[in-house]
This record gives sequence, C-alpha cells and structure tokens, in this order.
Amino acid sequence: IFPQILLSTFLSVIILFSKLRTIWLEWKQMIFYPILAGLSGKKILNVHNILFHFSFKTTRCIF
Repeated sequence: IFPQILLSTFLSVIILFSKLRTIWLEWKQMIFYPILAGLSGKKILNVHNILFHFSFKTTRCIF
C-alpha cells in the first residue's frame, strides 16, 4: 500500500509541476517577452529564446 501512495503522490506532483510550467510559459510569452523586446531590441530576445528553448528541451527530457 505504501509504495502505491508514494507513486500517486509523485505523479500528482509531476502533473502539478507541468501545469504550473505551462501557466508560467504562457505568462512569460504574454508579458515578459514584449517588455523585453520593447526595452532592449530584438538581440536580447533572440538570446532569451535560445536559452528558453534549450531549458524547455532539457526539462522535456527529464519527464
């Protein structure tokens, strides 16, 4: 019984984390990126996109 409880808790934590990550990504795209682009041109935005895609791929690989 105990390992089953542990597994379900672990799964719910993963689901919660992925939901939070989705909300954070949407929020970041709506608010953070336009402000960043407005403040300092496109160059920093491109660097941020590269970093963001890299971190997203690495988090995808973990799950």
